[in-house]
Amino acid sequence: MRRTTRTALSTSAGLSPASASSSTRRQALRAYTRGNAWYLSREKELGSIERGRFADLVVLDRDYFPVSDAAMRDTRPVLAVIGGRVVHDTLR
Repeated sequence: MRRTTRTALSTSAGLSPASASSSTRRQALRAYTRGNAWYLSREKELGSIERGRFADLVVLDRDYFPVSDAAMRDTRPVLAVIGGRVVHDTLR
């Protein structure tokens, strides 16, 4: 068994608690997806949406990246899948 020492999520993703509020949305998304998979040593199972991987996901009513900070407050989920089950669906 290979032993590995992992650093805290905030460090592995290039974010510190102090700078998290000034990080970009792309950095935050990566930290909470691939960063967490790396921290848990489960990169082959988690962290991205691909065939054969586990994923809880949320589909938003607008594009997460270009929307303004003010408009982000009005962003709503339209679909949520947790543990392979649809738990919220406004698209039906």
